[in-house]
Amino acid sequence: MSVDPKFLDEMLGGITEVVAAIDEQGVIRYINPVARRVFGIDPAVVVGRHFSDYLHHDDARRALSQIARRRSATGASVEVRVRDAEGSWRHMVITGYRGSTLEAEGLFVIVIHDVSERRNTLDALRQRLAFEDLLTRISASFIERPSVELSACLDDALAEVGEFAKVDRASVCLIHEERHLVEVANEWSGPDVVSRLEGNRTTSLDRLPQWLAILRKPDVIYIPRLADLGPAWDADREYLGALDSHSILAAPIMQERGLLGWVAFESLHAERMWSDDHISVLTSLASIVSQALSRSDAELRFGLAFTNAPLGMALHRPDGVHLQVNPAYCELLGRTEEAILGRRLLEFVHPDDHEQVKVQNRLLLKGEAARLLAEVRILRPDGSVVWGSLHAAPVRSGDGSTRYTVTHVEDVTDRHQREEDLRISEERYRTLVENSPNVVMRFDRDLEAVYVSHAIEEVVGLSPDVVLGHTEELFALGEEGQAWRQALEMVFRTGRRLDREWELSIDGVHFWFQSRAVPEFDADGQVEHVLVVNSDITALKRSEAELAHQALHDPLTGLANRALLLDHLQGALARSERRPGSLHLLFLDLDRFKLVNDSLGHRVGDELLVGVAERLKRAVRPGDTVARLGGDEFVVLLEGVVSPDETVEVAHRIKRVMADPFQIGSSEVFTTASIGIAMADRGSDAEGLLRDADSAMYLAKARGRNRYEVFDETLRTEATEKLQMESSLRRAIDVVSGVNGTDDTGGLLVYFQPEIDLTTGEVTGAEALARWNHPVEGLLDAGAFIELAEESGLIIDLGAWVLREACSIAGRWHQVLPAAEHFTLRVNLSARQIAQADVVDTVIDALAAAGFPAERLCLEITETALMQDPASALRVLTELRALGVELAVDDFGTGYSSLAYLKRFPVDVLKIDRSFVDGLGEDAEDTAIVAAIVGMARALGLALVAEGVETQRHLDELRRLGCERAQGFLFSRPVPVDAFLALASPFDLQPAG
Repeated sequence: MSVDPKFLDEMLGGITEVVAAIDEQGVIRYINPVARRVFGIDPAVVVGRHFSDYLHHDDARRALSQIARRRSATGASVEVRVRDAEGSWRHMVITGYRGSTLEAEGLFVIVIHDVSERRNTLDALRQRLAFEDLLTRISASFIERPSVELSACLDDALAEVGEFAKVDRASVCLIHEERHLVEVANEWSGPDVVSRLEGNRTTSLDRLPQWLAILRKPDVIYIPRLADLGPAWDADREYLGALDSHSILAAPIMQERGLLGWVAFESLHAERMWSDDHISVLTSLASIVSQALSRSDAELRFGLAFTNAPLGMALHRPDGVHLQVNPAYCELLGRTEEAILGRRLLEFVHPDDHEQVKVQNRLLLKGEAARLLAEVRILRPDGSVVWGSLHAAPVRSGDGSTRYTVTHVEDVTDRHQREEDLRISEERYRTLVENSPNVVMRFDRDLEAVYVSHAIEEVVGLSPDVVLGHTEELFALGEEGQAWRQALEMVFRTGRRLDREWELSIDGVHFWFQSRAVPEFDADGQVEHVLVVNSDITALKRSEAELAHQALHDPLTGLANRALLLDHLQGALARSERRPGSLHLLFLDLDRFKLVNDSLGHRVGDELLVGVAERLKRAVRPGDTVARLGGDEFVVLLEGVVSPDETVEVAHRIKRVMADPFQIGSSEVFTTASIGIAMADRGSDAEGLLRDADSAMYLAKARGRNRYEVFDETLRTEATEKLQMESSLRRAIDVVSGVNGTDDTGGLLVYFQPEIDLTTGEVTGAEALARWNHPVEGLLDAGAFIELAEESGLIIDLGAWVLREACSIAGRWHQVLPAAEHFTLRVNLSARQIAQADVVDTVIDALAAAGFPAERLCLEITETALMQDPASALRVLTELRALGVELAVDDFGTGYSSLAYLKRFPVDVLKIDRSFVDGLGEDAEDTAIVAAIVGMARALGLALVAEGVETQRHLDELRRLGCERAQGFLFSRPVPVDAFLALASPFDLQPAG
């Protein structure tokens, strides 16, 4: 340049703008000292460099070309971004000037003016407008979309604010206080960011103590750098660190009940200083979410009430178009929701009812009516018509215009039908009255009968003329007549209907009536007449008396039943408190009554019970109560007993009247009774006294039948001990069955008695037998508690456990016994188990759990159990046999021992009872019976096992008769599993010496 730069520095150093001279190639030839203050750049460094080195690459070409094209001295301006010494871009306006002098030098001058502050203000304004527009759109979306779309609204909102704020992840987390958890409810993630919604979305509140403490204040959580958090955040840092976040910003979602959750921004790839705009965006979003959740709860409650309302409900536009309907409304219209929505209400209303709906709706829309009330006929698709009572109320906007109406519709078809029926009824009134079987009477205010129907003649044999004009004579008939006068006066006085029952006696014949007195009002609302309708209920009363008798008496014998006996007994006990010992009870049970039923049939059994009842009534004193409890059980209640000898005398009389045979048809039937006697003392109750007499009766049976026994403290003690033992046994069964984890009753065990092949001496199997290691009595064999288990029903659970345990043990035998695969495991099934519907499933489960083969299991059933219900037993045995299980008849020879049932039931083995084995070789009869059983088994192809083999004599006789297998003390007593496995086999079958 021809001008000295120092001169230019002195001349241009005092101005506030940056001035530079640039040649045609864009090289800076001069720049004034202001550049150092504005850009932090040394002018000496700048001179000689191309001007575009300091311009943003998007602005450089445009700026230079625009300035270079202007040839005027007025200058050309362009806005550009200029880089300062720190590398930041600053907004500048560059104005270029050219003149003849400058052109001669090949230069043009540019003046650089800093407009960053103005530009930042504009950018901030634009950012604020964009922010407000964003919040407006988000708020509108929550308002316009239904609450069921709340989650979708949250997803959309997070996506918008996340992109607007340029964060990596935005999320909504909700607190579930009742579960002590926080859940990531909604989340938006930027590109290449893994969403947390696919993993575990919940965490315990305990992991975020510091985080929650800040939010509950409520306050915003501002974390520019997660690694800089202090020691107070140690508990929270583990969870937050797992989010892969470097920076986090969170705002609380608050409602009246406290903190609901939070909205959060996260930066995953770098630390971030969160601006006021970020905080403003996040807190505004949290407020919108809080309002949306409140609205969602309210709409959910309204939706539930709307949907579940028993009445039909609908929302309509002002023009009557359906917006929303509930199921009851659809049911009333007989249409689906899809067939109703979008259509006007009048499309479903009978045309004759349109006008009243239109008129009322116009008043409603104008605000001249608070609600629409109308009853209309609704047309259904099947052609039927129902009456609906419409109640519609408007929901108005702030300007008073109707947004929509809420309509309730109630089905009043039945009421309309009743009204129509009433109209028809009134038309037929006189015809019905004249032909009614009821006696109809009308009385005026003077209580004179002004009308009496002809039915009175048919019912009681009186002519209407006898009553008309002679009402006073009716009212004079004793207490009933006076009661009727007072009743009619009451109806005239109060105007209220009266219902009453009354009895009329004419010539010694009693009649019962159910009467209704109904007031008839005049135009002034005063009672003008009273209409009385009298229904003859004489037959009903007699039936009620009969039913009452039947409810308290045995229908077969006519004796008092259990209910009446307990009623008499409770009253007698109350009276006996004044005289202890004066109340005695006799409990009778017929001996071998089942034999009569089984042999002669139930008809004969019923006739026998009737005969017994008649004889009992003859045997007792007048006033004593005789009752039948059911079956063949009878009870005699004696009151006012002076001495126990009186009760004993009654017992002897009963025995005497029972001694003679009962003639039933052509048959003579003999029966006796076992009698238990109990005497009431202070504090006795009805059920306890019955129980005591019952216990004494069972003692009489045990001591030989056809006798009486008196209950005493010994029996009470025995009963108590029996109850205690039952309770202990129940708990012991619970322990082994896994119901109760503690055992203070001793343990239940399974012992095994070997079964021996009488040809080889080998052990071919074992019978599983229950044992109870009682805590007081010591080890008890089955005979000490099986009968108790049978009586109490515990045998079902006990038997199931023995089956499971035995199968489980036997399933492990093959590990220690070489010949175990040929063993047969024998387990007893009781009669009660056979009667259980799930007995087959119980066997299947036991076999499956133990892995024990069905063909190695033999189930033993007694003859008595088979014959209690032969049809049911046959079904069960058939199903068990289909599993492959072997079946044995236990104690054979002690019951029916019939070829017929052996052929009928699918049994494989007969077990000869020990009572016959005991006499072998000494008792010819026992030997003959065993020989017969052996022959029968061979003929039917059944296997044989003899029980109770205790001597060499037993063994020799069984081998001689051809019995195949045996078990008994001669070989081994029942022993625990370890001792069973240690038995020496084969056994020596030859006699010693």
